[in-house]
Amino acid sequence: MNDRVDAHSALLRHWPGRLIVAVMVVVMTVWTLGPNLPSGPAADRFEVAWSPATDAGFDQNWSVFSPNPRDQSLDVEAVVEFTDGSITTWSVPDADPIGWRSARWRKWVERIRLDANDHLWDATGAWIAEQHRHDGELPVSVRLIRRWVDHEPLTEDGAVDGVPRSFEFYVWTRDD
Repeated sequence: MNDRVDAHSALLRHWPGRLIVAVMVVVMTVWTLGPNLPSGPAADRFEVAWSPATDAGFDQNWSVFSPNPRDQSLDVEAVVEFTDGSITTWSVPDADPIGWRSARWRKWVERIRLDANDHLWDATGAWIAEQHRHDGELPVSVRLIRRWVDHEPLTEDGAVDGVPRSFEFYVWTRDD
């Protein structure tokens, strides 16, 4: 007969262990629910309680929901140029069967395109270049391009979408 007890059960046998687990449950609940509250006075007042969770990326932008859904479709692509002058286009990966990765990529698109995140652009260009390494050689350049469509409010005849737009916002170049 084996009288060994697993670490979790041993932790719960005494009050300090139960207290530790209870505190962890409360903290994780606050850190999970707090950053996901819609914006407002209550969320602003208690934001300090979950700021470590927000810093770790546990927040949710509620702008996709009514009454003020996003009025733009966003995308980022990269034009990769090789030494011989040929080019290829890198696009954000397609949805996976479960949808988790596609949600992360959509969130990445929202953030990488912002001027406030320009500190990430060089690493992004270098990563895309590495993905397109050919015969041990990196591409000559990677141009990052914002793409978007402004969506107009619905009319009696249906949706009227704006013109697709694009803007080259960063060029990564290979160091020779």
